Amino acid sequence: AEAVAGTSSGGGAVSAALRFPDVVVRTRAGLVIGNAAPAAAFHGSELVVPILANALTLTDRRNILVIDPDGERLRQVVEDLRDADSNVVGESDVLAGLDRAAAEFNSLSAIFLSTRVKTQDARAALLAIRERYLFTLTPVVLMAEAEHAIWAEPLAESLRGVEVVVGAADREALLARVASAAKTVGMTPVDGDMAHELALLSAETLRGLAVDRAGVFDVSVAEKAAVSALDAAHEDLQIAAVGLLATIASGGAQRAIAEIGVKGSHTESLRTAAFAGLAESAKRFGSRLEGEQVDALLTFSFEEANLRLRTAASHALGALNVAADKASRIPLRFHRG
Repeated sequence: AEAVAGTSSGGGAVSAALRFPDVVVRTRAGLVIGNAAPAAAFHGSELVVPILANALTLTDRRNILVIDPDGERLRQVVEDLRDADSNVVGESDVLAGLDRAAAEFNSLSAIFLSTRVKTQDARAALLAIRERYLFTLTPVVLMAEAEHAIWAEPLAESLRGVEVVVGAADREALLARVASAAKTVGMTPVDGDMAHELALLSAETLRGLAVDRAGVFDVSVAEKAAVSALDAAHEDLQIAAVGLLATIASGGAQRAIAEIGVKGSHTESLRTAAFAGLAESAKRFGSRLEGEQVDALLTFSFEEANLRLRTAASHALGALNVAADKASRIPLRFHRG
């Protein structure tokens, strides 16, 4: 494990990749280290769980940041770029935009930066972007006014991964510039299959770390992302998220699992897995459900028509060790079922 991750004083090649700007490279590095399960802290060990947690919600949607001090122009560009395949946020200030992108996205597909600033400020803005390790390779498109082209184009040519669009441009033209910039920096495009694979592997790896109780890593950091993954498009990822949440000592994690089980809009297989996860969580940490959820689970256990679901819910109730006065309300015939 030390050969993979390095030591507290210096990282190995894999741990160095945890700081690589490409989200695929970072995630694969996190997976390698997580599966190696190092027993001691190392340089960059604090990044492993957050990186894998971010991967739980990885999709093939584009994440885009638009920066323009002109409010009306900012609004228009954001609206033009936003569609079913893109998450787009806009800010008037460079640093505020970078902070927001880092907080809301696990990766950034492109930055559109207006040149409605002085030449020196535009250069400073580009350098500020490249100083953030997450955005070192992010494609940047300078949106230049016609009169700014004389300095914007040479500025873009001096920096890798920066393109220019002069004057008014439609969505297709803007995204074409992004594709051109992405080629020069070698960013790995994330398609739906890759996003699903990395998310599933990350959920399984995080659960493994939690079950093995590797003291180096605090898997509870992944709780919020795991709850979000319960709404994933793929059921195997939803089930993996349930399994991960079952290992986190949190009332919120346990309640999220219970909600999946009793919610009729989910498939039988997912709900059965949720009840199994709820039982596991209860065995590990005791009951952390609120009274209303316990009552809902009791009602479900003797009113649900589906025998498989009813049995799974009853097993979860047993693990939760529901108080005798409440448990007595469960008809004996359902215990026998």
